[in-house]
Amino acid sequence: MSIKRLIMATAIVTAVTASTVLNAQTACTGTRISDTTALENLLDNQLVCAFKGADFSDPNQRWSENHLENGDVQEFGPGGNSTMQPPEVIGTWTVTGASPNAVVTYTYGSAGPYTYRVNDTSGNYQFCDDSNNLIATIKSIEPLATDAATVNPCAW
Repeated sequence: MSIKRLIMATAIVTAVTASTVLNAQTACTGTRISDTTALENLLDNQLVCAFKGADFSDPNQRWSENHLENGDVQEFGPGGNSTMQPPEVIGTWTVTGASPNAVVTYTYGSAGPYTYRVNDTSGNYQFCDDSNNLIATIKSIEPLATDAATVNPCAW
């Protein structure tokens, strides 16, 4: 093989390997919460603090959402001026699928539906897709946030 072909072959292999690594998804861990009632009980009337990525330092990749018993989702968090704003309804949530195939589905206006499995990793939780890829990490699940709160219970 000529040196030119060797360099080209090496470049192609390197590009394919880099592309595979960059596009690799992190797999969810833990145990799937597959019971409909258990998943409803986990989220119902709770504030879910979740984020995408390695940590919750990026404010554009984290969220705080109240999951109301009536199926509404309220965004809860600081407004543009970093002061707390009252929770406002931004969408809906529902648990669907008969046990052992329970999933949570979100709709935000015309966006969605977004459907996730939820995994329990020893008291911590993850939103996962159908292929068991990690979509988001649940930092914490807190009691419902109210208008009276002056700080975000998610601590961000």
